[in-house]
Formats: sequence, structure tokens, C-alpha cells
Amino acid sequence: MTLPSRSGIPSLLVALVATLPPGFVAERAIEDDDGDGYGNPTSLLRDCSFVTPAPTIAMGSSARLLASEEARAMALTWVREDTPVWDAAKQAIVGGGPPGALEIPKLGLGELAPGEWFRVEENGATLGYGWMDCTWGDAEITIAVDPSRRGEGIGEFIVLHLEREATARGVNYLYNAVRPGHPDGAKVTRWLLSLGFKPSGDGLLKKGLHA
Repeated sequence: MTLPSRSGIPSLLVALVATLPPGFVAERAIEDDDGDGYGNPTSLLRDCSFVTPAPTIAMGSSARLLASEEARAMALTWVREDTPVWDAAKQAIVGGGPPGALEIPKLGLGELAPGEWFRVEENGATLGYGWMDCTWGDAEITIAVDPSRRGEGIGEFIVLHLEREATARGVNYLYNAVRPGHPDGAKVTRWLLSLGFKPSGDGLLKKGLHA
């Protein structure tokens, strides 16, 4: 591949932006690293981070990010808890769901929480949790989102990252059991099916991680 000349730099930047997957946006303007008056294309990639997709509007054959403050992309951070404990945030988010939705561990504040725990943060505030327990090559998962922030794509963000965590551990399947007493069981089932999970003969919803 032959890179374009300096005069072709703007076209190269457009091409780079076009090839970025959905959910990646530039956080800062492209920097003039070497003082020659041209932005360095590598700065574009270096200054990008994963965020939830921002709303778009169609303009001809292209789509542009809405400029309003309300439509800004929401930057989320995925944090693995090295020594998970049952704390106030888990009590509020995991324990604050509708009765019967989740199997809540009977733990006191500060007690070690079994399994692997991950949390989603925005500007230091916890918005949700992902839980995973690997057994015999499969991983059971649970997703919990702050009730005040549901419907914003946070649950899908959690599932995506749990898939990555499980794949890195060589897991074959992710699975989730929608509890019979879940008040929104049918809705949750449809949501998981839309994310690639499939019903299995044992009453679970499973998703294979290897083609």
C-alpha cells in the first residue's frame, strides 16, 4: 500500500475515519506533532476511545453526529474488580431490580462476592454491573443496570464486554437463565435473543463464542 503525499493527507484522514468501527470517535483534534502544519494521522487513532454510539441524522448519503450537548456520546469505562465485595453500589443496582428478577446473594456489606465482577462507570459513577462465573468451559452471566439509566445501551455494552472477557478465557458458551418469576421475563428474553443468544434444551439462553 502506498501512502498519499502531503497534499493527500485530508483524503487519508477521511479514509481512516471511514474504516473505524461504530462506537469509535475522535476525542481531540488531530495534532500537528512535527510542527509542519499538517496533522498527524496517527494522532487520530491514538486519541480515539470506545464510547456508545452517538445519535446520527441522515444528510444525503452520509450521517453526521448531532452537535447538541444533549446528543453527545456517553463515554463508558469497563472496570474489572480484582477483589469484589458486596458494597452499597451493588446493593442499589443489583439488589434494586424488580422482585424476582435476579438471584440476589445473601451477603453483608463488605463481604467477598463470589464470581467475577465488572462494573461500568461514567465519570466515576457506577451505572451497571456484569457478573460471570466460568464452569466446565461455559460461563453464566448476569447483567444489572442502574434503574434510572436503563434503555441507554448500557446493558448491551455489558454483554459485549462479558463476551470479550469470556473469549479471552477460552469459554465456549455464555448463558443466562431468565428466572421464571422475572416480571419482564419475556422482554429480557427477546433482548437476549436480539444479541445472538439462542434457547437451549435445558431452559437456558446460550451464545456460542467460537465459529
